[in-house]
Amino acid sequence: MTATLVQIAVGVILGILTALVRGPKPATHEQPRRTELKERLLSKIRRAGWCIACATLLQGCGIFRPQTAIYVPSGEPVRIAEDIRGATVEVIGPDGTTLRRMDIPAGWYALPDDNQ
Repeated sequence: MTATLVQIAVGVILGILTALVRGPKPATHEQPRRTELKERLLSKIRRAGWCIACATLLQGCGIFRPQTAIYVPSGEPVRIAEDIRGATVEVIGPDGTTLRRMDIPAGWYALPDDNQ
């Protein structure tokens, strides 16, 4: 209890001393050639403007569309939309679990294994 009060008192005293004793103002530094840098950056932005305009037009025309992500909650079954060639699957045989390669046709369902 006493140690806590001492720590609080020391913190208050340090806070008061910091507020009373102010160091020198930080020096400000103006970048040399700042206007040159600003003009160079603006010219790069202007040159890149046509790329942004073309991408916007292509996106509006349907030529360039970003892919959408669909959230599937963990544990939910999903249906295979396209054939998967040479997939590595676990096949439980009479001697135990082995990994094998097979083609998974479209239309099959992938189900979660709750025993893992």
